[in-house]
Amino acid sequence: MKLPISLFKRADDVYAENRPAREKLRECAARIHAHGHRMIEDCLAIGKELVAAREITRGAWQGGSQEGEWRNFLAEQVKMPRRQAQRFIDVYEKYGTGVPRGTPLPDTSFRVLAELAAPEADPEVVAELEEKIAKGERVTVRQATRAKKSKATSARRDCVEQPVHREQVADLKQSTPTPKSKGASRAARWADACASASAALECLVELQGDYSAWRENLPENFAASVVADKLDVITEIDLQSAIDIVNEAAGADLPMGFGRD
Repeated sequence: MKLPISLFKRADDVYAENRPAREKLRECAARIHAHGHRMIEDCLAIGKELVAAREITRGAWQGGSQEGEWRNFLAEQVKMPRRQAQRFIDVYEKYGTGVPRGTPLPDTSFRVLAELAAPEADPEVVAELEEKIAKGERVTVRQATRAKKSKATSARRDCVEQPVHREQVADLKQSTPTPKSKGASRAARWADACASASAALECLVELQGDYSAWRENLPENFAASVVADKLDVITEIDLQSAIDIVNEAAGADLPMGFGRD
């Protein structure tokens, strides 16, 4: 049995019917790219202002107060985590300075640029990915993250090959110094608290390395999963800032009390 030819549509006819919709989609895509480009420009502008603010704190304050004023500026006035601010600064210093006016910005996401601009990123891998971006090829966040991890993997390999498990965490907790009672001097309690915090942070750094290895070896089809998002949150926690704060506290020149310190 032959079906009437009228039941079938030629491919050209179908394409012609959908042509207005296709044109609208192309227009939407062009606007999205334009907004994305302006977003990168805005991110570079934010980085520029952060660099200026950082230089102001360095010029107006001396010693340890510089860092304190910088942290206060970010927390109280900008409402921005320190790690996020550093990303803006890294991207600006790599892609926003020394670039001739009118030079096209990389057509990619800010997150990708932040990974490529990180100081710990491997220059060879970064150059390879930048070349892909320049050719119009898509570079994913995971590829950019590998650029950063490739340089850090060898330094972290022992930690990755011997991940910290619950038993090891328990051992670390048992070995963590217990803060002295209130009968001890304030200086002694301060020192013990700093030691306890330092030991706890070392444990967290080890665990973060374990989670980072998990994220690095996650299959490609899980890249946009809930598990990947949770792993990204853990691996992006700025533990180094906490370590710096504890070290600053441990090195603080404590005042002497009335016979108690």
